[in-house]
Amino acid sequence: MALRPNFIMRIFRASITNKRELFNYVGCITGVCVAVALAVDVTNQLAFFVDWATCLRSWAITVILVLALAIPISRTIGNAHLELYRAQIIGRKA
Repeated sequence: MALRPNFIMRIFRASITNKRELFNYVGCITGVCVAVALAVDVTNQLAFFVDWATCLRSWAITVILVLALAIPISRTIGNAHLELYRAQIIGRKA
């Protein structure tokens, strides 16, 4: 399944104009981060397979760590974009 160009452009969007777009941005970035990290971990665990319990534990830890990092980081970056947009709007009105 190929990613739609619209989805990719939404991730790298330079402007976030409201809280809904911020929520969508955080969700997209977090989803991509989880998918990439999990794909790397799955490949690693299956290449050096020990047992299923070890694999599942590693995958669960990976997902938890990525969520714990990606959500606050992407929210901080998204908030910066939102505040920049709001400042530009206020500057245009003045």
